[in-house]
Amino acid sequence: GGTATSISAPATAGSYKLYVIDAAGNVSSASSATLSVDTAAPVRSGASPSGSLSSGTASTSLSLTTDESATCKYATTAGTAYASMSNTFSTTGGTSHSTTVNSLSDGTSYTYYVRCQDAVGNANTSDTTISFSIASPADQTPPTISSISSTTSNGSYKAGSTINISLTFSEAVTSSGNVTVSLETGSTDRTCTFSVDRKSTRLNSSHTDISRMPSSA
Repeated sequence: GGTATSISAPATAGSYKLYVIDAAGNVSSASSATLSVDTAAPVRSGASPSGSLSSGTASTSLSLTTDESATCKYATTAGTAYASMSNTFSTTGGTSHSTTVNSLSDGTSYTYYVRCQDAVGNANTSDTTISFSIASPADQTPPTISSISSTTSNGSYKAGSTINISLTFSEAVTSSGNVTVSLETGSTDRTCTFSVDRKSTRLNSSHTDISRMPSSA
């Protein structure tokens, strides 16, 4: 009874005929309608950022798009159900979604897991992953010599003699050519050219040994 102009839609898709019956039992002519039921969760695409972001980046925007209007959330644990996600994108509800994450640190990787739900309650049951890292700052500290040794016995040598000298640096040293080092040799210092022993560089990750073969002393 009454004058309602709307009814609850059936839960099953299909073609339906609608009749109206008044209090006296008079039946109206049929009105036909085809009902489609939305059971698909939003399709997500274009998730960003990815790869390595510049060192010093303290915050960045997570973003993605959906094929229909939806509300998106994210978690830092994989497999979190949409209803259990506590972080809702700050811009969401349409088809473009974004939010800012803060307190990022150099040399660190980050992964966020995103799920969305459309207006009728269809939620994603799998994650869209947004992964990126913040680059470490460039090394601006030059290497230092931590030790120096020689396999040549102590003594006096004439000009042109060969003296083997080995250096150990505080960090790995690489060069496209030779390395020149100034040595304290008394009243007159000597500048010596050393060749890089690349095999030693590969075997020792924290130190690089280099040896000088011809002597200028």
